[in-house]
Amino acid sequence: MGPGPFDPITSALTPADPVSRNKWLFEGSHPLLPTPGFDYHRDEEALRELRTEALQDVFAAGGVDRIRELATKAKQPYLVGVAAASAGVADDVLLPLLETTEEAVQLCAMGFAYERYRIGGMAWVDRTLASHMEWSALTRALLLLAAPSERTTWDRVQAQGVTAEYWSRCGVFLGPAATGDDIAFAIGQLLAAGQVAQAFDQAGIHAKETPTPTLLATLDRVLEALQDPEAKVGQMVGYYVVQILGVLDTRDDVDIGRIAAYECPRPFCADDQEHLPAGE
Repeated sequence: MGPGPFDPITSALTPADPVSRNKWLFEGSHPLLPTPGFDYHRDEEALRELRTEALQDVFAAGGVDRIRELATKAKQPYLVGVAAASAGVADDVLLPLLETTEEAVQLCAMGFAYERYRIGGMAWVDRTLASHMEWSALTRALLLLAAPSERTTWDRVQAQGVTAEYWSRCGVFLGPAATGDDIAFAIGQLLAAGQVAQAFDQAGIHAKETPTPTLLATLDRVLEALQDPEAKVGQMVGYYVVQILGVLDTRDDVDIGRIAAYECPRPFCADDQEHLPAGE
């Protein structure tokens, strides 16, 4: 295909600096590509290739300092790190950025760690932790946050002694393979870390699989949190309360009086509409 009529204009307007030239690729998860029609899989592959090439250009232009610069200027620094891993940037170049206090740069390093985990699995995580014994608890927790939130990761969190650092930052996504014990453990850790809203979401989503003591403990913490007008317990609180109470009604390991106590405390009553979705 020959040159297009606007190619000279496009070339003249394209920044020479690789950071400025490629920043648009990291302004959103799915930037608009100059390809005809729409094909999700084609466009995803094209985007991956463009981002990988972009990081190769940026790294070649000035090493890790230019990657840091791109991370601070882009709206999606996490994706900058993912692309850096795809571009073959070495672990000892990018992983030290986990130790920074600059949020965008740290997110870039976490994206790098996520992609390295995706390629190398938990064996890569174990090797990396073993070779960085000098890392702080927070840095080791950030590396483990790159792995899926599941039992194999949680075991390593405990072994590394980074429970508080990990669970205070963790976003839990429990898959269909999660057992009742897994669910109870995750919710308990989230509650202990003060992540009440997330613990309540997980209890509501997985109410049928969640042990009764965990459901009760979660309801107690949510009820306590709702006494604070500044508390954030999510947008689905009314719905999840109904789900959890419905499950508890079918259990024979909880006293009916305990359930009744939850039926209409002030934050859950219908006249407290700010905590209930429409229709509850």
